[in-house]
Amino acid sequence: MDIFGHDLLCKKVTHCLRFGTLSVFFVASLIVTSASSTFASTNPYDSGHDHGCNDAVILDPSDRYINQPEKGPSFHTDVFMQGYYDGYDACTNSTENIPSAEPGTFKIDATIDFDRPAILDADGNNLGDAWFTINGQRHGEGTYYDMIDWVYDDDVEVSGINTNSLSRVLELPYSLEPGQDIQVCLNDDKGYRLCKIIVNSDEKRPEKVSFIYP
Repeated sequence: MDIFGHDLLCKKVTHCLRFGTLSVFFVASLIVTSASSTFASTNPYDSGHDHGCNDAVILDPSDRYINQPEKGPSFHTDVFMQGYYDGYDACTNSTENIPSAEPGTFKIDATIDFDRPAILDADGNNLGDAWFTINGQRHGEGTYYDMIDWVYDDDVEVSGINTNSLSRVLELPYSLEPGQDIQVCLNDDKGYRLCKIIVNSDEKRPEKVSFIYP
C-alpha cells in the first residue's frame, strides 16, 4: 500500500472511531435521561401513597409492605411516610366493610403527661378532644379523651386543676416481631399532633410511649 492510501485508510478509521464513540455516548445519555425522568415521576410521597393504599386492603398485617424487614417507618423519609399514611387512610375509608383481622397480643402502654404551666397560661383553651393513631390509623373507632373534663374538676377552681398523668393501654389487632417498629401519634381537635416511633423488644411486656400535652 502506498503512503497516500495508508493515510486515507487512517483517516477513515479515525472518523469511524470518533463516530462510534459519539454514538455510544449519545445512546448512554438517552438511557440516563430516561431513567432520571422515570425516577422523578415517582416522588417519595406518591410512592408512599401507593404502598399505603395497597396495604389498606391486605387483611394480614404480616403481609403488608410496611411490616416487611427493613421496610418499616424508620427506613423511609418523613415525606414517604406522610404519603403512606394518607394513602392508607384514603383506601381504608373505601374498604370499611372488609372484616378486621383477629385480635393479637401486642400492647402499647401510652401515657399523657400534662404541661401545667401551658394549660394555666391559656386558661385551658388549648385543651381539646384527643385520640391516638397507630401507623396512621385511629385506635378505637370513635374513641377520644376529653382533656377538658380530665383536667378540670367541678369541685375545684382553676388553680386546682388535675394534671395527673393519663395512661391507657392500647391493644393492637395484630402482633409484631421483635425489632419491628411502629408509629404512635397523639392528636386532638385543636391541631395538636405529636408522633413517636417505638420498637418492639424481646420482652413479654407492653411497649411504653409517653407524650407531653398540650
